[in-house]
Amino acid sequence: SLADAPADVRAAAVADEAYWKKLCPMLHVCDPDLRRQLRSAIIDPDPDLVDELRARMARDGYWDIDAAARRADSGDLQLPWLISVEAMAQGLARLAAAGWPPSFLLMYDEPWVMAHQLKHLILHTSGNLLLFDFALFHVGSGRTPSGDVDAPDGASHRGWAPHRDRGVDATAGAFRSDQTPKYTTMWVALTDATPYSSCLMCVPKRYDPGYHGGDGARDPMAQIIRTHGMGAALQYVRALPVRAGSAIHFSHRLLHWGSASDEIERASRGEAPRMALSFAFADSQFERPFLSDAAARAPLPSAATRAGLIAGLALFYAANESPGAWRCRLYWDVFRAARAEGAFAERFAATVDANFAALAAAEVAAEAAAEAEAAAEVEAEVEAEAEAEAE
Repeated sequence: SLADAPADVRAAAVADEAYWKKLCPMLHVCDPDLRRQLRSAIIDPDPDLVDELRARMARDGYWDIDAAARRADSGDLQLPWLISVEAMAQGLARLAAAGWPPSFLLMYDEPWVMAHQLKHLILHTSGNLLLFDFALFHVGSGRTPSGDVDAPDGASHRGWAPHRDRGVDATAGAFRSDQTPKYTTMWVALTDATPYSSCLMCVPKRYDPGYHGGDGARDPMAQIIRTHGMGAALQYVRALPVRAGSAIHFSHRLLHWGSASDEIERASRGEAPRMALSFAFADSQFERPFLSDAAARAPLPSAATRAGLIAGLALFYAANESPGAWRCRLYWDVFRAARAEGAFAERFAATVDANFAALAAAEVAAEAAAEAEAAAEVEAEVEAEAEAEAE
């Protein structure tokens, strides 16, 4: 088993293409035909669409494209995905059933194809480049990040709490002179995202005093309520339900969150659990890509690089969602193997190193504390027995 295997064997097993192909045969792994098709599948927006999306970002801090909306000139879909969004959702469900976190969808070509198709659109609308910072979501999976079964109303049935993707308060350096944000996130729905299955929620830029002004030590939502009053502030909250295959692109300063899933209502309406993925883009002076220059040049990275990135991201964000002690050690072995091949940028790797060291130290401290507590209990029992005999 992976738990007992040496580090190099564990890393190789997680990066095994044959295993992932067998687990989700509806998806692709390092497929040469898909790689060839990808060269001509980049979404190239017309200037009018670029202007519209830039204006929406400037006004609200986000823009969205409905997968079913059609261009007026050609009738083509605005998001002509090269891959099957439905198959991606099926793959996420299979991963969950097999005990893998949603992030392991990155072992397949489909998320990488999506990111590659959108790179040109994001470059035109924001000036930002792909960071290779991915997140996968399966609201209603019933599994925690550590793989444990979650409570019926546990965190796995809710989206993330209200937050900004990069909560810096030095907001002046986070925007260009034309006010385009230097860090943005592309969020793509793999199933319909509704108020019942969970959808993104936000407070649009124009109602958010902290968007440009910064939050300081204040809670962003509390500041919004203080500015507008409770009644108006609640009315400014905006739900963003979208159909599968649709995209929402937002600034790192947009206050947003995922609503809780109503499992009873969702099931009664025949809606699937909410599944989605996101990937970040940034100005290179604001934040550098997580992959090395050499690894970033490949539209479809090797399986070892993908496995290493999944592991690295779990450790990079472990303070937000702890993967648990066993998974931390597994991820560390997988990450180190890919790092040895030069897959990652040094700044990203250094953060992963520091986070794992802190997690390992905390685990050692916890074990020592548990041993000390057990020893104290034994000592107390011995003393109690001695006192009883003395009496």
